[in-house]
Amino acid sequence: MRNPRLLMVALAALLVLVVAACGSAANDYRGEVAEVQKGHLDTIKAQETALEAAVQSGDAEAATASLATVSEAWTKLADEVDALEAPKETQALADTIVASYRGLATAADEMQAAWADGDSEAAMASWEAYAAAGKAADAAVEQLNKVD
Repeated sequence: MRNPRLLMVALAALLVLVVAACGSAANDYRGEVAEVQKGHLDTIKAQETALEAAVQSGDAEAATASLATVSEAWTKLADEVDALEAPKETQALADTIVASYRGLATAADEMQAAWADGDSEAAMASWEAYAAAGKAADAAVEQLNKVD
């Protein structure tokens, strides 16, 4: 007859391995997202700073150039995060992050068009959309970082 205590220890060890494997997939994905972000967020931050300076000085040409670069960077970031294979438990957050990054790119495109047209009302509306998409992305990344 088998030792029930030994069987319980073996089952407990198996459970620990299963739980660790689940956490590991989320951790691996989190690391992959962070690595992809590193490649783009510095560019985006620099261009957002340049955009702010251009807006303050009223330089529409510089503002539209910064917005084009920002939009391109958000699009690339969205595409690269979307190409990662998210674990099942983080898929909804991954989808939210990608949608938010795409929303940031769209809002940057809309701001660029508004600046080119001299439409301050449309520029303000697209800025608000940009800010909202940024908050959604930040919230989703924060939630992703909490997944075990």
